[in-house]
Amino acid sequence: MHEDITEYKQAEEARIASEQKFKNLIEKCPASVMLLDHQGRVEFVNDWHIEKFANNKLGKEYFLGRSIHELPGLVSAGVDTEISRVFQGDDVELENVYFPEFAVGGSGWVNIRAVPVYQGGRVAGGVLLRENITARKKMETALQQSQQKFRSLVENTQDVIYSHTPEGHFTVSIQGVPKPARGQSPRHLSCTK
Repeated sequence: MHEDITEYKQAEEARIASEQKFKNLIEKCPASVMLLDHQGRVEFVNDWHIEKFANNKLGKEYFLGRSIHELPGLVSAGVDTEISRVFQGDDVELENVYFPEFAVGGSGWVNIRAVPVYQGGRVAGGVLLRENITARKKMETALQQSQQKFRSLVENTQDVIYSHTPEGHFTVSIQGVPKPARGQSPRHLSCTK
């Protein structure tokens, strides 16, 4: 008896191709992705984590098999216990978490998401996602410092400070104006283009 296995073979090839696409997606996802077993041990860590979080100084073998309570970054940030709520079936979302020390040294800011993975209706582990937001936090800090400097400049000046729209309408911020001018309409100010 001869059995045609063409359909089976095509289905198997499609499954393998689909798995490879999924693996490529996860490996290069622009965020740290770790798959955790039900005891909180790392079963998978993506390439992006190794390249961006570990700066290629630590390989996957450093992370695989370790508990989340043994990952230096999570422990230094004090979030390992909070993340372990995922093993009770809770989604965990932590934003703007400061990491005093990453596994490879240095510090920074991270957004964290953890979601449970179910198998047979029970929590079988979790997925831990981390996004390094250090560059954004540095930009926010620089912007705040710049705004504070500008505010201080405006508040301490003895000059009239005003701005206007391209149509010539005043949008006035007057600080440090000599007392006789305070409370007057900006109409007495002249503006030439």
